[in-house]
This record gives sequence, C-alpha cells and structure tokens, in this order.
Amino acid sequence: MSLIQIIEDEEFIANIMRVNLEEAGHKVIMSSNGEVAYKDIKNNKPDLILLDLIMPNMDGFEFLSKVKSNVEIKDIPIIVTSNLNQDEDIDRVKKMGVKNYLVKSDITMKDLVDEVNKYLN
Repeated sequence: MSLIQIIEDEEFIANIMRVNLEEAGHKVIMSSNGEVAYKDIKNNKPDLILLDLIMPNMDGFEFLSKVKSNVEIKDIPIIVTSNLNQDEDIDRVKKMGVKNYLVKSDITMKDLVDEVNKYLN
C-alpha cells in the first residue's frame, strides 16, 4: 500500500481525490496548504505527492522549491494537479522536477488514479 499526500485547499476536490485513491488501495494524507504539508511530509514521507499550485499560506511553487532543496525529501515524485493551464506555469514546475502536470478540469478521477499508479509501480 502506497502513501499519497494530497495538497489541495479545495476540500471538495481533495475529498474526491482521496476517495478514489483509497478505493484504488492507497493510503492518503491530506493537507490544505503548502505550509502544513511541508511539516507533514517530514513526518510521514509519502510515496507520491499530488500538489495544487494556488493555495493560501504557501503556494505550490514555494512548496515545490522547498521540497526540491531538501535532500531528505527531494526525490519524492510530485504530480501537479492545478487548473492553471498556462504554458509558463507548466514549464516552470516541470523545470523544478515534477513528474507530470495535470489540469484538474481536463482529467477524470480514473485518469488521476492511473497517473498515480504509473509512478508507483
């Protein structure tokens, strides 16, 4: 069983993701912003992170920067799930080392689970 960390400030979306991932056999931790997630990640060491970009307190860009500069956690695979669909945002996070960039409004929950499983198997 893999441990997935969902970092998403919209509770409804986070819960839909959680339910689908749990039904696929994963354990899920949820954080509503990057600041909380960064503290959680050090204690729980997830196998994969699903990261929203626009959040309060610490956005996804800052979170990503902090994770990638921390030797202990920099290799955890991160998939961005965002509704930002501008090439400059996609290019920016891909250069920071994310595994993929999924536009939430363009994917199904099956697509999300398949994408997560691709990086865990």
